[in-house]
Amino acid sequence: MKEIGGFFELNLKKNNKYPYADGFHFQSARSALYSFLKSENIKEIYFPRYICNSMIKPLELLNITIKFYSLDNSFNPIIFDYNNEYILYVNYFGICDVVIDSLLLKYPSSQLIIDNSQSFFSTPRENCAATIYSPRKFLPVPEGGTILTTKELNYTGQGTTSINALSALVKRFEEDAQYGYNYFRKASDELNNISCNKMSKLTYYLLNDIDYSSYSMKRKNNFIYLNEQFKNINLLNINEDLSPLCYPLMLRYKVDILKEKLISNNIYVATYWLDAINRIELDSIEYNIINNTLFIPIDQRYSIQDMRIIVKIIKDNYDKK
Repeated sequence: MKEIGGFFELNLKKNNKYPYADGFHFQSARSALYSFLKSENIKEIYFPRYICNSMIKPLELLNITIKFYSLDNSFNPIIFDYNNEYILYVNYFGICDVVIDSLLLKYPSSQLIIDNSQSFFSTPRENCAATIYSPRKFLPVPEGGTILTTKELNYTGQGTTSINALSALVKRFEEDAQYGYNYFRKASDELNNISCNKMSKLTYYLLNDIDYSSYSMKRKNNFIYLNEQFKNINLLNINEDLSPLCYPLMLRYKVDILKEKLISNNIYVATYWLDAINRIELDSIEYNIINNTLFIPIDQRYSIQDMRIIVKIIKDNYDKK
């Protein structure tokens, strides 16, 4: 029987449609990947060396043989002796749509798994085995991972929202990032536990109440502005018609000092994925991404004026030698 009376709950409306509503919705991208790999009974797969360890965990749990591949300087996978194995490719920082299109011409689309965890606004390509999204990397939601596939996947139960994840969002709203960071880290650690539970009801309702076109446009405008300012020093050749995760600025030297300068001005720049360092080669593009690249935030919270402040700090401290 329906509950009547008692204290009030959140009153959320589905004012917009989640763009990937037709997918399967798990509590994290790694759990979505696990469910797909398990359902397909995959025995071996080509996997990038440059990826976070948490995405390797599903393969280890399922005893899948991993064939690691490296990247060339244009983010193309370097694969030898291909024999119709599955390939997982990461849309790095949301700037690799062109590479994905070339892969679809080179390999069977039915064997390609596209990891768009860093590219929420990238349109899913047709006929891929699966496409994965991680909305919490782009949006103010506590958890969630969506996978688009024609295969039938099963949930083990209904997920519930992490109290740590909610606390991180509330602290970030009421105070500053530093006050909610510990909750954020705890919530991220909780998602390391692989589960086939369905995305929480709260997260799904939040995903249906977001102005996606506005969010995408703000990212794109910030991205274009930064590329105009940095394209002469950025070692990455970037297409501007994107709404990516961040603006990746690759320089000729390590960026530790620039990072410290930005952080001292309350500009928080991430590092992706330091835990992959033991799998990659020195002087490779993966090595340069980890050590020589700034990942500048460009999301919907920030204006061109905010971008100007970031540009000034970097240019004032940039080593031109």
